[in-house]
Amino acid sequence: MKKLQDFGVLDFAYTTRMASLRRTFLVVLVGFITGFPSSNVRAQTPAKDAGRYSDAEKAYIAPTLTTKVATDAPRSATLQVVYGRKFAATTGGPVLITNPYMDTAKVFFAKTVGLVATADGGLLVAGRAGLDQNSQALGSGYWRIAADGAVTAVHTRSTNTYGKTPATRCEAPYSRTHLDPENFALAAGGAIVKAIDYAVVRIGADGFVKRLAGAPFACEESGQASQVRGDANGPADAARFNQATKVLIDPQGNTWIVDQLGCSLRRLSPEGQVSTVISTEQACSTTTPMEDRPGLDYLAWDHVHGELVTGWSRPVARPVHNLYSTVWRIKPSGEYRRVLYGTKVGKSPAKHLIDGLSAIAVDPQGRIHVASRIMKRDGGSVLAVLRVDEAGATVVPVTGASVPPGDAEDQPHDGAAARAQFRWIADMSFAPDGTLYLLDEHLIRKLDRAGQVTTWAF
Repeated sequence: MKKLQDFGVLDFAYTTRMASLRRTFLVVLVGFITGFPSSNVRAQTPAKDAGRYSDAEKAYIAPTLTTKVATDAPRSATLQVVYGRKFAATTGGPVLITNPYMDTAKVFFAKTVGLVATADGGLLVAGRAGLDQNSQALGSGYWRIAADGAVTAVHTRSTNTYGKTPATRCEAPYSRTHLDPENFALAAGGAIVKAIDYAVVRIGADGFVKRLAGAPFACEESGQASQVRGDANGPADAARFNQATKVLIDPQGNTWIVDQLGCSLRRLSPEGQVSTVISTEQACSTTTPMEDRPGLDYLAWDHVHGELVTGWSRPVARPVHNLYSTVWRIKPSGEYRRVLYGTKVGKSPAKHLIDGLSAIAVDPQGRIHVASRIMKRDGGSVLAVLRVDEAGATVVPVTGASVPPGDAEDQPHDGAAARAQFRWIADMSFAPDGTLYLLDEHLIRKLDRAGQVTTWAF
């Protein structure tokens, strides 16, 4: 029988389709006679429409940038907040563009939702890219930015697939699914792993999406959530998840999953066994003080110490209305310890008033960095990258430490780290050489080892 992965990637002739239908009929007939698991039947259902392509999908070519449009010398520019156009001027502006493949007159990334630095100094970026004549994004998925700045497509699909393809999010080529690109992790060999509500899936090098753990049919949008969700451990097919979000893969091949709406930490071993490492009673207990609950909003791996780094921010009403932010280290065994505790108002234990966390990363030396807004005593604030000083349980500003009072907040400004400004740091990742890549709303910025912030992609 033809593999499912063959469907949706070839435009079958009529005779081929009829032959496939005959084979499917025979399989179902034999199944009724001999008996089969229901998953064998359900897996065939998406194939009936998988050969259907819209004209837009047939014409889709994944956006790339493989030709330099400028010299390698940095170019200054002024940001312009207009959809479809990023820069109003290309001289004398506060943004310093260092990628020679990026054209200030055009938008490449219409939307970015995540990034991961790769071992070779490159970057994997998730989001939407390319704009048509109506300023609509052409493609959705994953793109690679090489160390020299060139951009190539990894796994993408036309944005016109939605509503025109079979209602499935896995067991099919990525180009024929409705799988959203955010909340992903990079595995050995370049595979991409994602958590999608009730399952964990893998996008292989061939672009084919496979379920790694979770109930059969958990990937089907037409399936009933009550039939696939839960909180069960065990073999991959027997495991159940409920609103799984963040994922991370450690050097040993374990997949760490934030589950139960951010209230538990699960582990999927390379052998396919799912276990709970941090339970809902630990992470979301209503009887435990907020600052003592291990936060799981953000995940990072510390290669130096061989453990997870996590964090979260939560509002509290008593004794006064405040915002608590905590950072934790979690050993693979499940032991956890708090390394940072800060508040937005009052006397913050972190020595700085922290207005929540928005990203976490660990540098090659094992030092934790967070993105947060620091509240100034004069009433202002600055969005910054902060290094966690674990010995003192405080934070040290890496960027934004010398922003003069009265400067416009939330406006990108490149240059020396102490003067650099950001709009909203949604994600960040360290390259092996210590370069920090930051997803700053709709820009990709980087902080190099010399302490300079520049704009790398947009």
